[in-house]
Amino acid sequence: MSVPRVGITSQSGMDWFVVLRALLLGVSTITLSVILISFNKVLMKPGHFPYAVPLAMMQMGFCTTGAASLLGLAPALFPALTDPEKKVNVDMRFVARGIAPIGVAYAANLVC
Repeated sequence: MSVPRVGITSQSGMDWFVVLRALLLGVSTITLSVILISFNKVLMKPGHFPYAVPLAMMQMGFCTTGAASLLGLAPALFPALTDPEKKVNVDMRFVARGIAPIGVAYAANLVC
């Protein structure tokens, strides 16, 4: 059973509800990420919390495990990895140019 959506559609056929939803989810994800990184930076200052690095490693492990579990349980949530029409080839070049810079930026933000 699907819930009917009432959206504002322009003459070009763009559903503004979909655009606003994507924008809201993106802003929410970035905001929560900034909060988590800022909290980790406070914890990693000397004398605040003696197990900050293991905590950050557990957070990254939990996110990796959660994403892998979702990929196994609900592959439709990852169309870039599972949909043959939209599939992105994940090779070493993609990892080096698309994924590694994000990880390096995250690690640098924790250290600096």
